[in-house]
Amino acid sequence: MKKLAFMFTMLLSAFPVMAASTNSLTKSVSLIEGTSLSYEVKNLSDATSYEVGNADTELLINLDEKLSYDQTFYIYAIDGTFEKSAYTAWANGTTAYLNGQNIYNEAGEILTNATISTDTYEIKWLNNTQLEVTLKVADSSIYRLPVIIKAESGQPTLQIDALGTTLTGGKVQLSNGKIATQSLEVAAKNPTILSTEGFGNLGTLEINENLISALSGKVIRLELDTHSKLEFMRVQDELKIQGLKGYMNNINGAEFSLIVDDFDAQIAYLQIPELSQTTGIAGITIDNIKVRAEGRADVRLGDINVNIMTVEQVGSSRISEGLKNINLTLAEVKEDEVVISADKNQVIAGFEQTGINLSISDITGQVLTGRRNIFLVAEGGSFVVNGRKVNEIEVEVLAGQHNINANFDISTSVNDSGEFKVIAQSRDFQEDIETVVAQIIPAVTIDTTTLELVEAQKANAQGEIIINETSRGMLAQGKEIVIEVEDLSIESIEMETKNIDVEYTISNGKLYLEVVRQSKDNGQIIIKDIVLNVPRNAPLGEYNVMIGGDAISMHNNRSDFDDAIKIEGFVNINPQQQIVIIEPTPVVEQKEEKIEVAPKKEIISAMLHTKTGEAIVNGNLVVLDAKPYVSTSGYTMVGVRDLANFLNIPAENITFNNGVITINNNGSIITMQNNSALLNNNGKYIAMNDVVTIKDGRTYAPISYIAEALGFEVQTTGDIMTLTK
Repeated sequence: MKKLAFMFTMLLSAFPVMAASTNSLTKSVSLIEGTSLSYEVKNLSDATSYEVGNADTELLINLDEKLSYDQTFYIYAIDGTFEKSAYTAWANGTTAYLNGQNIYNEAGEILTNATISTDTYEIKWLNNTQLEVTLKVADSSIYRLPVIIKAESGQPTLQIDALGTTLTGGKVQLSNGKIATQSLEVAAKNPTILSTEGFGNLGTLEINENLISALSGKVIRLELDTHSKLEFMRVQDELKIQGLKGYMNNINGAEFSLIVDDFDAQIAYLQIPELSQTTGIAGITIDNIKVRAEGRADVRLGDINVNIMTVEQVGSSRISEGLKNINLTLAEVKEDEVVISADKNQVIAGFEQTGINLSISDITGQVLTGRRNIFLVAEGGSFVVNGRKVNEIEVEVLAGQHNINANFDISTSVNDSGEFKVIAQSRDFQEDIETVVAQIIPAVTIDTTTLELVEAQKANAQGEIIINETSRGMLAQGKEIVIEVEDLSIESIEMETKNIDVEYTISNGKLYLEVVRQSKDNGQIIIKDIVLNVPRNAPLGEYNVMIGGDAISMHNNRSDFDDAIKIEGFVNINPQQQIVIIEPTPVVEQKEEKIEVAPKKEIISAMLHTKTGEAIVNGNLVVLDAKPYVSTSGYTMVGVRDLANFLNIPAENITFNNGVITINNNGSIITMQNNSALLNNNGKYIAMNDVVTIKDGRTYAPISYIAEALGFEVQTTGDIMTLTK
């Protein structure tokens, strides 16, 4: 023991606790998928070149005190790649050329050194996701390391493993969130309504940068749908340009122009001037793009779609980096009437609460009188007003007002699907006007394989629950999925995942899945070989599974089921098969005198302590699966499955089917339903003072009504309930 203590003391001495550090970037960077920091990649005819210059940003390590000896630690790339060719170029101070598996310099010599070494640090490339870094003893406690990495999808991050060093380990994120795939994003804002005459403006075009200055000098090609029968007007009024974020105050005087193609008036080019460098990513909005009908005939009804891309120059159709074939709806042609339009949003069921702008336009000016308000009714979700969900909003209409903008938030639950519609109602309208404002898409889909169990037998491992993401990153990192089987407990499972990292725990019969790292491609969680703890007296029939948690819906707290997915009939408990042996009838019959004996009447005496949950039946202590409780109306609520033990009812005589509970006892049939206060006793309905309730995954009912229906006498003294029969 003394020798062990001495060795432990020496180990502590070998790894002293020293000063900590703060780790950060020297400057922020803007990234998209494929961005290379601190080097430039070019695809040549016979090789790929890696050209280095100054670092785009550096990892700043600020120690509390100077080093007394060299320290080595490791850096890992998350959602990024450490390219060996880039580190070779930095290590040798020259452009590197990758051809096949070899890396060359300009003279054609093979380069093998991929370790960057200076007086103060050494960075050794180990593989595409790991670097070995050594900080050398120096006169300063501040170190600057070049960040050399290629950004992939997700959120690129440097993970510092500083165990046993003077550094503080942790993550240094290179982006504030998930990075985009293109350097520009374009969206349609406030699509306009055009009459069948076809003359008017297209809706607002909003273009945002994902990389600094990505918009500067770009040429953006706009092409109207061929079938729209519209064309761009060759003589345009001045475009209305508004700067966003970094361009808010520095585009004044810049000359933006819309140039209609010489040969095809359905094509126009938006020429963006050179814009001054901003301190961050920025954007612009463009208004007042005018169109007209191609001929004298009316324009067809429907959406006006525009194809948008960045091209090399005016008159070209060769796509350049920025935007690739984006189709947007910028207008809609309708008959002269009151029309309602909104941005077509995508809402993730159970997750997003999205701001909606609804435009109400009286095209002829003859419908809205100003004497009657408009009522908006939500279908497929709810409006959110002052943090409350409501189904109806009233919009005030003033005299002479023919264009109204209504702004509101919408909210959906995890079980909503399809279209989120807004129905406008007014006495000024001949009929209600229905508008789709959002498409509701699920975050996940669920596939299951039913567990088929047999009563009074140990449950074997079987069944599956497969959770499929509908798109990458739907299940957010750090969020949790909770799975519970109605009235049964989960004991163990096997789990597989695809494209997503998940850790699981089982506690109090529930399965908890924590998303450790979100997916880069559609993720899948496969839960199989499920073992359940099934009480021997569990009633026959179907049991449901609930899937909740804050990963499934934003309306849930971390581990609850306020907004959950319900899979009915996930577990089915079947009766045991019984073999009946029939003895042969004797050939000779003998007459016997039969004496009719009245069947012995069963005497049942049960006592229940409503506070402690202790129960005694015919002098024997009975353990209940669910603790009873007293409802707010003063009635004792007992778990329905406990009736088998407490009222001496055979377990197989209590069944559940789609929320309907049936008790069959000695010819007396009682039925109840979840969330209902009606008890049916042999066809006669009895109104109970409490509804059948699901609490903590258990089904509860007021026991006094059930007991009386079964012929028990019920007496309550304080916290003690006595039932006799």
